[in-house]
Amino acid sequence: MLINFRFENFLSYKNLTDFSMIASKVRSHRKYKKQISENLSLLNFSAIYGANASGKSNFINALTFARTFILSSKNELRKNLLKDSYFKAQDSFKLKDTKFEFDFISDNKIYTYGFSVNLFNLSLKEEWLYRNEGGDDLALFNIDYSKPFDKNHFSIENWGLLEKDIPRFDIYISDAQKSNSLFLKYINTPERKIDYSIDVYKAYEWFLQTLEIIEPEGEVSRSAEVFLKQEDTEKLARFLHSFSTGINAIEREEITKADIDEIPDDRVLESIISRVIEVNKNKDSKKIINLVQTEENIYFFSVNDDYEIVIERLYFIHDGTNAKFAFREESDGTRRLIKIYGVLNTVENKVFIIDEIDRSFHPNLTYEFIRKSLENDLIQLIVTTHEDRLLDLSLLRRDQIWFVDKEENASHMYSLEEYKVRFDKDIMKEYLVGKYGSIPKFDCLTMGE
Repeated sequence: MLINFRFENFLSYKNLTDFSMIASKVRSHRKYKKQISENLSLLNFSAIYGANASGKSNFINALTFARTFILSSKNELRKNLLKDSYFKAQDSFKLKDTKFEFDFISDNKIYTYGFSVNLFNLSLKEEWLYRNEGGDDLALFNIDYSKPFDKNHFSIENWGLLEKDIPRFDIYISDAQKSNSLFLKYINTPERKIDYSIDVYKAYEWFLQTLEIIEPEGEVSRSAEVFLKQEDTEKLARFLHSFSTGINAIEREEITKADIDEIPDDRVLESIISRVIEVNKNKDSKKIINLVQTEENIYFFSVNDDYEIVIERLYFIHDGTNAKFAFREESDGTRRLIKIYGVLNTVENKVFIIDEIDRSFHPNLTYEFIRKSLENDLIQLIVTTHEDRLLDLSLLRRDQIWFVDKEENASHMYSLEEYKVRFDKDIMKEYLVGKYGSIPKFDCLTMGE
């Protein structure tokens, strides 16, 4: 679970921004918080509001940037990340460090991990990892990249290593400064993994597997896998029908290679087919199905008993008709619902961040999706939105609602909890008239000027 995320000097965020999922002492909706310890309870949901260009998406960009930086080598970063992503409204900030820090729970342990970097020249400055023990932060490593690496950077005695493994880690540490990535990434390459239970692996695993960020046009990882099993597909059909999409069944129909027209390169198609046949020939028992999803359709590649390729296309059946509709023929809202269905259907502990949850959704659909997400104890969900119907204290707690505003080109975040609003207040109305800020401000303009 995410506890806190802090960052500064990134895009429109000038000063230190501290976003927290720690529950306040608000008494309403107690089921929306999870008791971690005697002094710590965490929220399962937060909604972030703000005018266009206020910095909502830049908050998501900060999370995405930090996660990508953690999981990538420097060479990969130079290709995939925007350089010069520091606060540009003041030229002096290109000389300042940009910092990111996470407090989170992985495998029932609380960690603090962060790093600082100069985004003008992509030079690492510092990196640190702590484990919380009984309220105290126990250092695991604290690296100053301006100095030669030595054992003082690494508190190996706190790692829980077996005595026989310490010499190997001494070698890894001595070679780490030659790496082109953060130390957390470097030590988590497969050839350096010794004991998956130690903290440096658990912390990395949280960023790799637990934290998932979904952009407006994106989808939950492995979202299409729901179509691999008949019972999962039927469950999805019932889910889609409950959201008034009109879909009452999802079926497959066998087709030929010639029916696939959105993969124009025959070499790509032949490569998929060859791989499916080869994998299944080398498999002793259960047949392997390869699922391919394009913007237009969803396909299944498998083999028959003679190891000949079998291709199927997915279709959707609607109320009142036997006609079959392809994925591309469904509405934008239905396709988006399918892409993020995994948020509600997950059986793993996950932290989902969704930018523009209401993209292509009817207001009622957004409201119902959030209501259902609040019932899933395994997830934390953080969304940016313009959907004012969620500003309802009969649905959410005060500390689950955040605002982003921009003044003098700098974004800042704050919680509705700061206003101590009474629970009987119409906060939607008060938000729309500007009581909490973070709404558009319009200049007077005569058309034609």
